[in-house]
Amino acid sequence: MAINMEDQFLKLQDIVLNQINKFYFGVGNMQYLGPVKPTSIISFSIGIVRMNALVLAEGVPGFYLPPSLASIFFEAVIVHLDENFEFKQWGAKEKELYQLNALIGDPDYSYDGTVDKAKEYFDKNNAVFKVMYRSEIQTN
Repeated sequence: MAINMEDQFLKLQDIVLNQINKFYFGVGNMQYLGPVKPTSIISFSIGIVRMNALVLAEGVPGFYLPPSLASIFFEAVIVHLDENFEFKQWGAKEKELYQLNALIGDPDYSYDGTVDKAKEYFDKNNAVFKVMYRSEIQTN
């Protein structure tokens, strides 16, 4: 059965905006205190690994990122989703969401932190990048 990406986005957006109090990179290494403005669901491949993600915020200033990415000016922050486009790791009871990451995370690549410019990066590196759903009303 095909997943209606608009419905899925709205469901994930509701969880993020109304049911989560704390956001963490990885599995709780660093709390994310930056903007939370979901914009899209994306799917991308690097090599043979395919990943799905909710774009939690675009154009995030580098000071909100983990120290290893401190030299980045702007980035898109994502949260990884499973093959059914559900959160991989979140605690409904604890109201915490894990598995956040930088979309590109390459200190040598400077971009504006948007999904559109990230696609250019993936194309340049012969990688697959697909926007599965993008909110018509941009929240950033």
